[in-house]
Amino acid sequence: MKNKIPDLKNYLYAQLERLDDESITGDELTAVIERGRAIADISAQIIASESFQLKVIKTAHEMGHTVKAPALLGLVDGGS
Repeated sequence: MKNKIPDLKNYLYAQLERLDDESITGDELTAVIERGRAIADISAQIIASESFQLKVIKTAHEMGHTVKAPALLGLVDGGS
């Protein structure tokens, strides 16, 4: 998988920096704000999905099963 949670964090911080750029005004600022909302909405869905997967992994682990962490988390060894 190409994109991982650390990539998402970096992307969110980059969007925050664009929103904080005082040289952006008017229609350009409106576009940046709309884009920021779309990014936040999609990011929330990604985070919710990964949170669910982690709950499944935790439950499986508590039941004595070994389950690898999703690649999206960006763990070097894939986790367990």
